[in-house]
Amino acid sequence: MKGDAFRGKVVWITGASAGIGRALALAFGRAGARLVLSARSADALEEAARASGAEARVLPLDLTRLAELPGVAARALEAFGGVDIMVHNAGVAVRARAAEVSLEVHERVLRTNYLGPVVLAQALLRSMIARGGGRLVVLSSLSGKYAGPMLAAYTASKHALHGF
Repeated sequence: MKGDAFRGKVVWITGASAGIGRALALAFGRAGARLVLSARSADALEEAARASGAEARVLPLDLTRLAELPGVAARALEAFGGVDIMVHNAGVAVRARAAEVSLEVHERVLRTNYLGPVVLAQALLRSMIARGGGRLVVLSSLSGKYAGPMLAAYTASKHALHGF
């Protein structure tokens, strides 16, 4: 990330405790962004916040707990007075034969990969519109376009996310 395009911008990243989300937190931090970092593990988020070198707030969340997400979004908006860029990165995959995936697993995958991001996006959109703009960045998968073996729940959730 070059230049000052992200300097002072507020970037909220889900799944920020590890992998791509953590790497994004470090990159946005180096670029001068202020960060809101979310995932389930508060300890891992605190470490990512320190490593980013950025002004950061840690807001642990579980995307499957849909009723709690508007409150988390309100705290994210309050942290820095708004969110400029929302990065929907968190996700979960389950490898199993379609005939063996329980309804509970389908529901958990859909809540994490689709419904949680939808609830957060809706909670932020009015604020973004009122402030004159913002960005929703959705990290997805080719599984959102093409079905693969052993990934029925994951593929369905990513298809839904692409559609949204």
